Amino acid sequence: MVSATDRPALLSEGTLAYFLIRLFLAIRFLHAFAGKLMGESGEPDLANLTAFAGALAEGFGDKLPMLLLTPYAHALPWVELLLGLMLLLGIRMRITLFLTGLTYLSLLFGQLLVKQYGVVADITLHLAFVVAALLLVRHNRLELLPDPKD
Repeated sequence: MVSATDRPALLSEGTLAYFLIRLFLAIRFLHAFAGKLMGESGEPDLANLTAFAGALAEGFGDKLPMLLLTPYAHALPWVELLLGLMLLLGIRMRITLFLTGLTYLSLLFGQLLVKQYGVVADITLHLAFVVAALLLVRHNRLELLPDPKD
């Protein structure tokens, strides 16, 4: 039987746990982007991203200033795509995970404003995964572009 100390670092429990969380978050963000890109039609179309931004602005227009809401609504799908790809490929994971957490906090803030507490609970769970990944990031062995050394 192979002990944990004999196991290669690439296959350690911490590395595997971290990798699973990272993949979950990547899939979640890429799925969110794809949902916005597909829109109601189910066909990929960049016009659907504009429609999403308009719907978001409409839904939150009485809660937040349009000066802040409009750029956020247009940027969110692209932020989801970028972070999803960075998570998937393993690019600068500490900063990527931190930005992922900030993105979830921004989504949480919006859902609190409209009193969607079930969605708030879902986002909180996703945020817990980000925190777990940050705590396990030292086990990151499968990455394309590592963080600079401290």
